[in-house]
Amino acid sequence: MNPVQILMMNQQSESEYTPDVYLYNWRAIKDPKFAVEGWTSLTVDYANYIEQYCDYFGTGGLKDNKLGLFERSSSNGSLINYISNSVVLWLKEEATYASAGRIFWYYNGTGYYRDNIYGQDSEPYNTGLATIIMKYSTTNPGTVTDYDGNEYTTVKFGNYIFTVEPWKCKHLNDGTEIPYITDDYNWISASGIAMCGVDTVNEVVC
Repeated sequence: MNPVQILMMNQQSESEYTPDVYLYNWRAIKDPKFAVEGWTSLTVDYANYIEQYCDYFGTGGLKDNKLGLFERSSSNGSLINYISNSVVLWLKEEATYASAGRIFWYYNGTGYYRDNIYGQDSEPYNTGLATIIMKYSTTNPGTVTDYDGNEYTTVKFGNYIFTVEPWKCKHLNDGTEIPYITDDYNWISASGIAMCGVDTVNEVVC
């Protein structure tokens, strides 16, 4: 096999590789075009329903689905694996202090919306977290499809519909590409929307 054939094989395998889960910075999930039209990123107004969602799956179930399992640091770009009884998801709201986004923290079976954890500033804008989307509706459609054609199962709590699988779209709903950043420096210095992929088996950003 010649070097050209080897290079082509490497390029093919790399292009076909799919990370286990995608992480987005706060600026991405805050964008009004982040979700499918008519849907939204999570908001603090629906914290009780988000808690019902987490209660239904339990921390173990959410982690089995790769949701709320990892954080990409905004300070050095490293990957953090959350403790076994904790799940963290972005909320659209900005924290009431510091340069940080608000989070929903599901810990030991109880949900909280938080502006800080352990007395520290909350997740800065360039932190990477997994997310789901939701909408108000009296009818559960069963599935929803994003701009890229990915299909997600949906579940209903009260009159709110949630996606079951973590979001993995690489575009806003108007077709704008979300920059896919793998290197640490560009991740922590990004001034706009950004995303990355995570191999949760090897715990690496890819």
